[in-house]
This record gives sequence, structure tokens and C-alpha cells, in this order.
Amino acid sequence: MGSLASNSPVTDGENIYAYFGSRGLYCLDFKGNVKWERDFGQMEIVASFGEGSSPSVYKDKVFVQWDHQQKSYLYALDKKTGKEAWAAERDEITSWATPLVVEVGGKAQVITSATNKVRSYDAETGKVLYI
Repeated sequence: MGSLASNSPVTDGENIYAYFGSRGLYCLDFKGNVKWERDFGQMEIVASFGEGSSPSVYKDKVFVQWDHQQKSYLYALDKKTGKEAWAAERDEITSWATPLVVEVGGKAQVITSATNKVRSYDAETGKVLYI
């Protein structure tokens, strides 16, 4: 059984990024001090699997896939401040996938898997590259 704390933290070697769905995203240093936090609101999910998507880090951004029964988004946040770089609205419902960042032809893209579709987004702009 999953719980509301089933997400996995990630690190870039400088900070730790821990995401807890409705409880937010936290950036901590290696001593456990919170550097910043981001609240996305309350998720409305189906089933009892918890809110188990994990963040991804790539260069200067942290990516959070926020898929639930209301408006869903893929967020790109500045990893130093937590401020939104961009947000892409998604036509999705509850999913538990973690975004994957890959480079294709020297350009980074964020691949998301969800209930309805797999999508790729430009990592710099949030523009959908393909569905």
C-alpha cells in the first residue's frame, strides 16, 4: 500500500528536493535546513495509492508532474528559488508517473507518462513537442 509520503526525493549534489503531493515541494540543504518550499494546493486523487509522483531535476530546473482529478499541470521551477519558470496545463487525470528529462539532438525535453497519453515538452519553454 502506498501512502501520502510514497514519493522519492532527488538531489543535484547540492540540495535535496522532496515532494509530497498536496503537502508541497521542499528544497533542503544537506543539513536538513529548508531553503524554500512550494505549495501547489490540494490534490484530488482516485484510488488509495497516495500521491506518488517524484520530482526530476535537470540543470537549473525542478520538474513536478501534478496530475489529479482537477486541473493538471507540469511545472518547471527554478531550483534555486522555487519560483515558477513555466507551467503547462495538461488534459490528464490522476497519475503517479515521474517526469523523465532526456536530451535529443542536444535539446532537453521532459517526457511524461499518464493515464491518457505520453507527452514530450520542451524543457526550456513547456511547449508540447509531441503527443
